[in-house]
Amino acid sequence: MGKKANTGKREETKSEKFKRVVIPRVNKALKAIELVGNQSGSAYAYTEKDVDVIITALHDAVRAVDSRYKGKGKADAGFRLT
Repeated sequence: MGKKANTGKREETKSEKFKRVVIPRVNKALKAIELVGNQSGSAYAYTEKDVDVIITALHDAVRAVDSRYKGKGKADAGFRLT
């Protein structure tokens, strides 16, 4: 009891797991950013202040990711447009 059956598959390395998980997540994030950019069309009304808040939030999120990879940060609480 408690033993795994040997299915003949080798165990995934941490590097392989990282790549398997991070590639679709980064692609999803890039697509989401692209969709945010789509809101710049004439079908929407926004102010320069709105744009500044959005761009600042995106820059902050990238800086937070950078800090986390360097072991200096933690996750942010999220984004709000007021």
